[in-house]
Amino acid sequence: RNPKPKPKPNHKPRTRTWTLAPAPSKPDTVFWEYKAKDGGVQGPFGSSQILGWMSQGWFTGENEVQMRRVAAPSAAAAAAPSKSNADELLDDLSDDEDDAKEELPGKWRPSGSIERGEFLGASSQS
Repeated sequence: RNPKPKPKPNHKPRTRTWTLAPAPSKPDTVFWEYKAKDGGVQGPFGSSQILGWMSQGWFTGENEVQMRRVAAPSAAAAAAPSKSNADELLDDLSDDEDDAKEELPGKWRPSGSIERGEFLGASSQS
């Protein structure tokens, strides 16, 4: 017969940790700002954070707010010197790729009208 093992004095029961939204498998590429009920602008927040909050009932129904898509935050962009108007114009004239991109920041829209695909990077239909 095997004797029953005695519990160790420092034994702690296992606890289970739950997360509200799965961690994104890759970094967010789409970012949003929203207007709080007091009118203050909050953000930018990545789509995974916004979708996590929406799954908890925020930004929908009575909690709907105005939202807009914004450019990704960048420490390098904040530290870069601003271009002159002439340099900006030259960039616009010489770069055809930017014409197809959505102009950011986007228009303020009710959060309930934003399709899930837009949070994942699909272009707006409006």
